[in-house]
Amino acid sequence: MQFSKFKCGLKPSKHQNDDNTKYKFSILDYKKPLPDEFSLKDKMIRFVQSHNDCGSVSTIHQLMVLKEIKDQLSVLYQYYFARKLDGNENVDIGTSLDKNMEAVIFHGYVEDQIYRYDDNNLFKQPENNVLEIGNKNIHQFKGYRRLIQNLWNIKYVISILKTPIVFGAKIYQSFFILDGKNCIQMPNENEKINDQALIGFHAMTLISFSDKDQMFEVQNSWDFGDSQGCHFIPYSYILDHSLSFDFYILEK
Repeated sequence: MQFSKFKCGLKPSKHQNDDNTKYKFSILDYKKPLPDEFSLKDKMIRFVQSHNDCGSVSTIHQLMVLKEIKDQLSVLYQYYFARKLDGNENVDIGTSLDKNMEAVIFHGYVEDQIYRYDDNNLFKQPENNVLEIGNKNIHQFKGYRRLIQNLWNIKYVISILKTPIVFGAKIYQSFFILDGKNCIQMPNENEKINDQALIGFHAMTLISFSDKDQMFEVQNSWDFGDSQGCHFIPYSYILDHSLSFDFYILEK
C-alpha cells in the first residue's frame, strides 16, 4: 500500500492540561443511564480531504451536524483560516483542531459551491465577496471545549448532545488493515517503538458507539479498503492516551 497518499496533516493542539477549555461532564448531573449504543451516521455527509486538511474536514463534519446543514461546506475556506490562526497560511502543513474550532467561531463558514477547492487558491485569502458571506456566520458558537478522554464523556456527547466529536490519533501501518467487521487493528508493540511504522497524526470524527462490540465508528476523510469513509475503531484505541488525543466540540 502506498502510505504516502494518506496525508496526516494533524498538529497536536497547544492547549495545556489545566487550561480553561477542558470540559468534563458530570455523571452526577445526568440522572439517566446512557444507552449501550447510539449512532449519528445518518446525519453525516461524506467527503474526502485534498491536502493536509484532515482537521478541517473533521471540524466541518461536526459543524454541519450541529447546524443541520445538508450541503457540504467549503473545506478550503476552513483550512485557510485555521492555518492563518496558526501563522501558517502560506504552507500546506496541516492544522491543529483547536485552531479549526477558532476558525469557525471567528471567521464563520461558507458553502462549498461558493468557495470550491482549487489548488491555485490554496495559499490565497478568500475574496471579499466570499468573506462577506463567511462573516454572516461568525460567533454562532459561544466557544469550544476539549473533552476529558473517557468513555462516559464520549458516549454522553454523542448520544445526549447529539454531537460528533473531532479527535486526533496516531496512525500506524496496521491502521489500514480492516478485519471482517470493518474495524481497524490495534498497533502492536513493535509498531509503537518503530518510528518507521508511524504514518503520522490524523484527525477523524467519532459518530457512534457500541458497548456490545466495544467499538466506536468514525467518519474518516480517507478511503481505503471497503470502508467508504466510515469504519470502526476499538474502544481501547480511542481511550488510550498514547494513541488518541485532542477531543474537541463546538459549544452552542
